[in-house]
Amino acid sequence: MNFFRIVKQMPEDFLEELEWELVSRAEFNRLADLDPRTLDPLPRARRFFYLIMGGWGGESNYPRFQTSINDGGHGNRLIGALKTLRQRILPVHERLKTVIIENLPWDAILERYDSDGTLFYLDPPYPGNGVNYAHNMPSWSDHQHLAARLAQLKGKWIVSSYDRPEVRMLYGGSHIVPIESASGMASAGGRGRTTNQEILVCNFIPIPIQEVKHVR
Repeated sequence: MNFFRIVKQMPEDFLEELEWELVSRAEFNRLADLDPRTLDPLPRARRFFYLIMGGWGGESNYPRFQTSINDGGHGNRLIGALKTLRQRILPVHERLKTVIIENLPWDAILERYDSDGTLFYLDPPYPGNGVNYAHNMPSWSDHQHLAARLAQLKGKWIVSSYDRPEVRMLYGGSHIVPIESASGMASAGGRGRTTNQEILVCNFIPIPIQEVKHVR
């Protein structure tokens, strides 16, 4: 939230803070060792951006400096992020002028904003994801609860998940669009990124799949 506040209220100051920045393991480790609660808002936002873009997996709680000899981002995503910083930040600044950021349980969000004119997009932790999210849905009953609640909504909704038989069965009767997504990085041995088979589940008739691929 501090990062969003800075980008919304002080975009030029944030850009100036990073304008002449370099990508350095020493600087990454220095920032990782700082307690963000001791920093003023602007340096704290800079630290957050540096660690998120310069580390593996965007993990701010367990920052690890990213290096690679065969990544298209020249070994570290922060290099490309700094090169195109203004093009990245200013559209976010404009977008944040017209959004509401909530911090509520998902069912409270659905209850508050449901209407005939609402479109919800839900990207919950996928079942069996094997990731230690801070707010995970490890139990299959959690996903059953989500599906049952969605079935009661007035508005339209889209849910993304793995393309697995049990997920398709959970949302039986809904419209399903298969998609592919890539994760990870190319390895030193020449192996490519992992291709994930996913689906978008909708309670309305979606656009044709070829158009979905074009948008992605």
